[in-house]
Amino acid sequence: MSTLGERLFGRKETARNDLEDSNGSQPENIFPPEYINQSVRIGSIRGIPLRVHYTFPVLWILLTFSYAPQGEAMALACILYGPVLSLTILIHELGHCAASQINGSEVHGILFWPMGGLAFVGHSSSPFDDLKVSFAGPLTHLPQLLAWMLLSALENDGVPKLTFGDNDFWTSLCVSAFYLNLGLMVFNLLVPAYPLDGGRIFVDILLLSGCSVVNSAWACVVVSVSLAIAMGVYGLIAGLSGLTLILISMWIIYQTYNLWRHITNGTIEYHPLFNFPPPRTPGTSNPIMPSV
Repeated sequence: MSTLGERLFGRKETARNDLEDSNGSQPENIFPPEYINQSVRIGSIRGIPLRVHYTFPVLWILLTFSYAPQGEAMALACILYGPVLSLTILIHELGHCAASQINGSEVHGILFWPMGGLAFVGHSSSPFDDLKVSFAGPLTHLPQLLAWMLLSALENDGVPKLTFGDNDFWTSLCVSAFYLNLGLMVFNLLVPAYPLDGGRIFVDILLLSGCSVVNSAWACVVVSVSLAIAMGVYGLIAGLSGLTLILISMWIIYQTYNLWRHITNGTIEYHPLFNFPPPRTPGTSNPIMPSV
């Protein structure tokens, strides 16, 4: 969802107050310091630090006022794009974290920011392992879809209702949350633009199919830039409601530019998208890369 942010190589330095647990000792989590300086810690889940970027409320405000300027619709949008979307993002990123831990990589934290969420995890040791981590986030929307269907049935005599129209507030919220999850799942799986989940899936499939690193990187650049331009144009046409798409398209172009620089400098094998380290041994850390 997810992603979103550049994949960073692991660093040892970080803010001490983010590393110290209740006993004053240092856990294994290493949250990139530049993100610590721009965010506030709100807690942790199973030892995974959770942080909120200072600009994250901008996403809530933009979406609320873009789609529902007044009345009951604004109240529904405020709940949908506030707590419901935040919970959806959290579950999505926890999916990436769980898959990374199953692969034997460490998890450093989750960040909420204006374009969704970032799960900072150790780099997978192979394209196949990275593919599993990439799929894990979007697939968490399947149980969420089922949950919202069941919740909508509570107000409709046990029959799920998935259509908009003359609904009460609770049913409207359930239906909106259902399609929010469906849209996020489809977007993350079927938009092959780096560094979105779909972009990582696209590159991993190319590598597993025998495509060279350089050719895979060039394919990623061409596809990502093309999709970013299309999203940006659509966002401009859509007006205020398309502002989020414009921001995502700008971020994709920025990340793709960094990828292009590695290609032209002959250092593509050092780009985190292609730099697969050997399996982690106790006491060592793999490069950190956010999963969206």
